[in-house]
Formats: sequence, C-alpha cells, structure tokens
Amino acid sequence: MLKMKNELCSLFLLLFILIVIQALGCSSDDCTPVLSQEYEQYRVTVSGGSSPSDVSTYTEDRNSRTTVVITPNLPEPDDGWKYVVYFEFMDIDGTSFLGVPGGLYENPQCVDPADQPLQESFHKLLEQGYAIILTSEWSWDNLFYLPCSSVDPEDGCWFEENPDLLYWQALFERIRTNTLVADVKFNYDQMALIGQSVGAQMASRAMDVFPTLLTTSGNPLPDLKAVAMIAGGSLYCYLYYGVEPKPQFFSDNYTPCDRPDLGCCPLRLTSPRFDGGLEWSSHPPTILIQHENDSYADPKASVYYFEILYENDVEAELYRPAGTLHGMAPENVTDLVTFLSFHLGD
Repeated sequence: MLKMKNELCSLFLLLFILIVIQALGCSSDDCTPVLSQEYEQYRVTVSGGSSPSDVSTYTEDRNSRTTVVITPNLPEPDDGWKYVVYFEFMDIDGTSFLGVPGGLYENPQCVDPADQPLQESFHKLLEQGYAIILTSEWSWDNLFYLPCSSVDPEDGCWFEENPDLLYWQALFERIRTNTLVADVKFNYDQMALIGQSVGAQMASRAMDVFPTLLTTSGNPLPDLKAVAMIAGGSLYCYLYYGVEPKPQFFSDNYTPCDRPDLGCCPLRLTSPRFDGGLEWSSHPPTILIQHENDSYADPKASVYYFEILYENDVEAELYRPAGTLHGMAPENVTDLVTFLSFHLGD
C-alpha cells in the first residue's frame, strides 16, 4: 500500500538531508539542545511496550521512545502547565530530521528550513506560559494512522494495539499522573495538538480515537481543546496510493485528485467517528495551514478537510500561503499561536 511511496520518500529525504546539512554546516556538536533563560528542556523515555499483534516486529525495546518536554522558565501554575503536543519527526532515540538531537533550538542552522516557523511558534507559546511535548516516531516519517488492518509497519495502519496507540496510552498516563518529568505538573485536560505532514493525518486519527481511548490505567485521554493540521488532512489521505485498480470507494470519495503523482486525499471524508454520525459539535476547533502548491503532499488536503468542517459549522480556520513549501509559512506563526492560545486560555 504505502511501501512504494515510503521508499521514494526515504530516498528523497536522504538526499535532501545531505544537501541541507552540507549547506548549513550543521553538526551534532553545535546542535545539542540546551537550556535557556526562557525554558527548560528534558529528554525522557516513554515505553509503550510490545504489540501483541506482532511481538517479533513490535518489541518492547523498539517501542521505548525518546520524548522531549519543554517547560517555560516561569513559575509553574498551581494546577500545572497547559501544554501542546507535537508529532515530531524524531526517531525513537531522539534523533531529528537533520541527524542531530531533536528538540527546541536557538540556532536556526540546526533546524530544517521548513520547520523554522514551527520552532518560532514553540518559542512564542513558551513565552505565553505553555509547555511543549515532542513525541517520536516508531519508524521514520511513518505514523500508524490509516484505516486498514495490515500489521506491516510500511503500511502505516491503525491496527489493534499498534505501537503508536500503546505509546499514547503510556505517555498520557504519565502526563496524567505527573510522572513524565520529575517535579513537573501538567493540567491534564488543557491540551492542544499539532501535526505536520504525516502528523496532520495522525492528528485526524487522534480526534477520531481520543474520545474512547484509555490510558494504561484505564483513564480517559485528555480533551483536545484545539488542533492544528499543517500540510495534511484526513486520516484517509493516501489510503490508495499505489493501489491499482482503484476501487469504487476511491472514485466516490477521492476524485477529482489534484496531484495523483503525490497521492490523493478525500473530498468527502474526515474520520470514521465523525463521518459515522458523531455530533460535529464535539469536533475540536481546528486550524489548517498549507501552501497553495505544496510540492510534497496533496495540495488540497487541508482545503477538503476545512470544507467539511465549514459545512458542519465546526469552528475552523484555513490559511493558504502562496508557494510550494511543505510546511507552514513565517506569516502563519501569529495565526497558529493566536488560535492555540485562545482555545487553551490564559
């Protein structure tokens, strides 16, 4: 299903990483996340455990993931930090896109240019008193969001007890019990979520399952006060990439497709929960940002998702900066920070 696309993406990413690193002169020595006067940064390991669906592939060691926690250098609120979770492009050992430790940086040379507006957004959110949590991926540029049942990691299916599900259950249990970082307290239900690229589709999956998913101790996951989807859309995106012949379901929901060479996102689907009849009033407020001619994703992914939200009176904002960048534009930093801070509150 996704194998062909993942192989092409991996080759492209490898070449791109080498070009960027050479251009920036970035090394692991000068790109180590440090503490600053504005925030404190922690690197912790969260173990999601092995997946019973395929214990030989999804081992406990393989699902022990580095998670970066960043808190403002301000007095901690009595009820704990309100926080933003971002699906970071970071391996389980904490290595980022450029081959350096993932985290928040003061040196822009240590950040992929497409991610610099996000890094600026994180700085501004910290200044306003919100904590940031960066999660890692089980495998590079691959999250288990798709509505399918294959246990092959290359297919990216949200199968029962997949490693991302187990990681979330463990992560939010530690956030709920204030055991993620020693002496750091979180305001559990005051949470916003950001997903970029494949992370946008994972944000769609999160909105679909958070209302019913439980932590490792059987407690509910937090309420999503707001969600940001950047350069992506519905969890149904790319479901039929490389599949031939296309089924009738594709013709009914994915055509016309703006860029079939990049893969297609649906015009009339968001997620099983909302498409299946759940009250749209329970859909979190959502901001969508995507360049008009995104060169690495279906450029209409965000548009299609927004149009469905608009038709169903869901609070949503859509920003379409000009250009081909796969990410958000610098002019959208204020839009993103304002939207999230409004819904998280002071």
